Amino acid sequence: MSPPTTPDHESPAFDVVIVGAGITGSLIANKLGQEGLRVLLMDAGDKLYFDRESGADQRQPLLDRFYAATARVPNSPYPDLSYAPMEYEQDIGAYYYGSAYPKHNPDAPPPDPPVPTGGGSYGQYKSTYARVAGGTMYHWLGTTPRYLPSSFQEKTLFGHAADWPFGYETLEPYYCEAEREIGVSGDHKHPLGSWRSKPYPMPPILMSYGDRVIAERLDGLSFEGMPVLVEPTPQGRNSRPYQDRPACAGSANCVPICPIQAKYDATVHLKRALNPALDPANKRGSVAVQPLLGAVATHITVDAYGRISAVQWKDAAGHDQPPVRGRLYVLCTHAIETAKLLLNSTSGQPGLANGAANSSDLVGRYLMDHCIRVAYGYADVPLYPFRGPLSTAGIESLRDGPFRRYRSAFRVEIETCAANWALNAPFSSVANHLKQGVMGEQLWRSVGWEVNRQVQLDGEFEPNPHRDSRVTLARDNRGELVLDAIGVPRPRVDLVLDDYTVAGAQAFARLADEIMLRMGGQRAQFMPGFLGAGHAMGTFRMGADPKESVTDEFGRSWDHDNLYLTGSGLFPTVCSANPTLTITAVTLRQIEHLKQRLANL
Repeated sequence: MSPPTTPDHESPAFDVVIVGAGITGSLIANKLGQEGLRVLLMDAGDKLYFDRESGADQRQPLLDRFYAATARVPNSPYPDLSYAPMEYEQDIGAYYYGSAYPKHNPDAPPPDPPVPTGGGSYGQYKSTYARVAGGTMYHWLGTTPRYLPSSFQEKTLFGHAADWPFGYETLEPYYCEAEREIGVSGDHKHPLGSWRSKPYPMPPILMSYGDRVIAERLDGLSFEGMPVLVEPTPQGRNSRPYQDRPACAGSANCVPICPIQAKYDATVHLKRALNPALDPANKRGSVAVQPLLGAVATHITVDAYGRISAVQWKDAAGHDQPPVRGRLYVLCTHAIETAKLLLNSTSGQPGLANGAANSSDLVGRYLMDHCIRVAYGYADVPLYPFRGPLSTAGIESLRDGPFRRYRSAFRVEIETCAANWALNAPFSSVANHLKQGVMGEQLWRSVGWEVNRQVQLDGEFEPNPHRDSRVTLARDNRGELVLDAIGVPRPRVDLVLDDYTVAGAQAFARLADEIMLRMGGQRAQFMPGFLGAGHAMGTFRMGADPKESVTDEFGRSWDHDNLYLTGSGLFPTVCSANPTLTITAVTLRQIEHLKQRLANL
């Protein structure tokens, strides 16, 4: 029996319903609106921090919240909406649920299985994301290296994890397009292990003075037979005016918010989606995307033919509202929220007992993050930090090699803000000296000498995807769903810290010691444990086999022909590089497919 032309025999109001106005949702909405398609863009965020007519940025309320915050963590500028809660680093566990967060969740049962299958141990997932129109891109650092070609074939080359359903050569043209859309500043003389067909759109952000001193001290150093090279990091921030946005002014405030929008964020494309006239490539016949703000998607409805027929949602007061309908549906709500939405979309229909798009039982599984270890120490000369973006260079030359069969690769991010993350510099230094009675000019000189010499290195580790590392719907020890303020299940998060990552961290510790010895003659010190990078990945992986993946290579659900998923939740494996550029490249490839699909519907 063939399905009807439209779900439930109703004419949908929209060609495409997009849930989530972050980087992927805003980009897709912008590009489909330029094709004259009717697009609805839903988001839990209740406000736009820009003028829709002129595109003028209006982020001052966000900056005011940041300046007034006592804990200036990544989410501190963004309103904590009671109906759409999000995590804050100083209060992890207030929204995430699980036995890893006993302070807030004493009634949480242990994970299932209680010990991860095949090695590793459970730890806290410590990364956050922003539920605001514009998404988490507001507080990203702006780091945009490409994934290595080998990272698309880890099963073939290294004998573990999985292969992507396509290779680097397929994605390379979209990497170039992604760099243009974001506006990436970089040095094409430093390809960082990934070949490229076009130069960067803008020249590089200059390496800081401290980076250059570190590069000189490390000249000739090798690690496990690989050269240790300090190279400029490609960045999604302007080295010159671009996209009607200014060049970076060196505010050292990239996380949690660039005060002048020299750093790209998703509102660049969100503005164009809502007002096509603001798009430099505006086409005749383009259509403004219709926004639906303050809307929390709670459930997707599947019709008798296995197609998505509607998105159910609640308003800010927690009231159920009339469902929205389209010909195609695209979920762009972050790796954790998208998994939660799919898992909550259960029904008595065949195949939907475990949620939508989940016949493989893989929705929510293989959760990954770039767990971070922070090393710090002191140089024997001043490095003059806090002059420029938070990071302008790193060590990328250790990201690939045969060692990836048995331990994690890592990239090293060199911070330009002293040991701010590790020691809360310079504030901790001031407080410590005041406790010792140091005052006046001596305080100024002592703090200056101490902070100016601080070195901080962040090791960012490639995880090995683990099936037991997952997002599920939160249930207490009685089996009852744990709900948020408007009756939506909270996400339970069980992160597996795999042996592969731990082995990589041990290698990073040896490297950090060698670097600190060259900088100041002493071994490295380390923050305890692992921190989160803010990179949730892998919870609805794409692939070539419906039994081993949730979607095909274009993010189309194997189970529901008119449902698409986006973002880093699609990634079967992840390089040690930050994921945002790869997210954007994959999304641009999806957009090309969506255009062709809609033209033929």
